Amino acid sequence: MKGVCWWSVCAGVLLLSGCTGDRLSGTIVFQSNRDGNFEIYTMSADGSNQKRLTNSPSSDFSPRWSPDGSQIAFASDRDGNWEIYTIKRDGSDLRRLTDGQGTNTAPSWSADGRRVLFISTRDVIYGEVYSMKPDGSNVERLTRNESVKDTPVMSADGKKIYLTLNDREKMSIGAYSCADGTMRRVSPEGSNSMNPHLRPDGSYLLYVSNQGGAFDLFSLPVGGGAAERITSDRAIESSGCWTSDPRRILVAKNYCIYLLSLDTHSETLLSGKGDSAPDWSSHDIH
Repeated sequence: MKGVCWWSVCAGVLLLSGCTGDRLSGTIVFQSNRDGNFEIYTMSADGSNQKRLTNSPSSDFSPRWSPDGSQIAFASDRDGNWEIYTIKRDGSDLRRLTDGQGTNTAPSWSADGRRVLFISTRDVIYGEVYSMKPDGSNVERLTRNESVKDTPVMSADGKKIYLTLNDREKMSIGAYSCADGTMRRVSPEGSNSMNPHLRPDGSYLLYVSNQGGAFDLFSLPVGGGAAERITSDRAIESSGCWTSDPRRILVAKNYCIYLLSLDTHSETLLSGKGDSAPDWSSHDIH
């Protein structure tokens, strides 16, 4: 299943935070199976005000904020096929964007909010990256590459798309050029790497990799340079996400969501009820 994180059991331990003195303002959207199946939830930056937004007997995955914080895109099989949907930030105004062609998953937004990226098998079984307007119109196929694809994110200037590639069961981070259609691997060879996330200023790429042995978070300078290992523990990190403060990131591991200080490498447990795939909005919407 595209966009689904690793399963483990949450330790439920609250660690000391390195974020004293300045409070983050923002809202986190995430997926959780706390009520029996995956639904979409939001919470404040400190883990309070948790609210369930979707309610379906099917599964809702991979929520992603629009840049202005007004909408959330996600994937769901509630209509019998995996499709892309949007809801408003309060859970109202559910809209289906895709039309039943192939399997449609892993939505994300362009930086200007004018396009929604997603993965679809409508033309090929291994899936390609497509984009569409936020109302589901003007669907355009972007990639033509035989690797299986997942979790696309577009650079702020719209020139590149970073994504997970799966070639013969070996996962890597690819960089697709929208100008000439070329694809190159940016993660190290000999490891499995996945789930890229761009820092808001576009200067660093956050991703999960086992290049150090276990699956940890790494940060890679987009302009070139070596990847830096951010986490090093016995948990299995599934994804990471920058907040509006570049020194603090959200980490999903063991079906828990943590706030990590890059200065002190200390963590605060925000939510641990079967939660994963967090995405950050700087808009305080509660």
